[in-house]
Amino acid sequence: MAQDDKNMPPPAQGIRQQWGDMPQKIRDGVQAYIGAEIIRTETQSGGFSPGVADRIFTSDDRCFFLKALGTDINTTSVAFHRKEIKINASFPENAFAPKMLWSVDDADDTGWAALLFDNIAGVNPPIPWQSDDLRRVGQALQQLTETLTPSPIASVPSASEYFTIRVHGWQKIKDNYAANAQNLDDWSKRHLDTLCALERHAPEAVAGDTLVHFDIRADNILITENEVWFVDWPHACTGTSWLDVVLFASSVAMQSDLSPEDLIRLQPAVQTADPQAVTAAIVSLAGSLTLRALAPSPRGLPTLRKFQAALAQVTRQWVTQRTELE
Repeated sequence: MAQDDKNMPPPAQGIRQQWGDMPQKIRDGVQAYIGAEIIRTETQSGGFSPGVADRIFTSDDRCFFLKALGTDINTTSVAFHRKEIKINASFPENAFAPKMLWSVDDADDTGWAALLFDNIAGVNPPIPWQSDDLRRVGQALQQLTETLTPSPIASVPSASEYFTIRVHGWQKIKDNYAANAQNLDDWSKRHLDTLCALERHAPEAVAGDTLVHFDIRADNILITENEVWFVDWPHACTGTSWLDVVLFASSVAMQSDLSPEDLIRLQPAVQTADPQAVTAAIVSLAGSLTLRALAPSPRGLPTLRKFQAALAQVTRQWVTQRTELE
């Protein structure tokens, strides 16, 4: 398979909403919680959401981080904000995710959801990945897994559910082959039946009792001089202890010259895992990304499909490394 886009960084997201674009009711709620004059806001880059992502600076020298979005912009992303409100509200005191201070789900009136956090004075890891950043994040991932096993939150879906419903792309491609064939790559066409068969084992393979972030990539990580933080938790679920590492490895491989196999070998949770189970998860991930890349762009997220297509290509190549599907 071609690898022309292997080292591409995440494409820039669409135009974000600004502080002034939020309904007055939401701004008033933020202001009431903060209780001091807001002297300026700074929009943050990264990710794909078209919603507000602002650092808020106050007259008494405090700083907060606000994320907010309305259903008039993207209904799916608002649903993710609502899930994240519930998940963050259930977190125990921790040193792995910023603390949510205030939130609102105004579904019945404005249609907006907003979350206010402690500000983390960090940055996303630069792309392409640097070895020191990757080492630090790898260590933090190991600590995250240990801290979140068993899961401190009971009311989240399981990774098995996700892989049965959401991360099950090869069979969906096959079921609607006539619509998908025109834009499907030749490798996927040749091996579709085998990929479907391997994918069926994924839901069982990813079962476990670890709280899994399920979407760790560079734009969902903040690094400071001494700490690594993981942000944006709407997809959190319970699953096997090695799942976040495997999902993360694909994005790193796309954004660097590193092999995903080399990355996962460094993680103890993967070293002790059943290799066939890991392969099943990777196959299923490749199918999901391949399917999503074939779909039209969602409203308000114009660059998402390009990112998914590049990530799908890298993940399919990873499948060839772990199988005989050349």
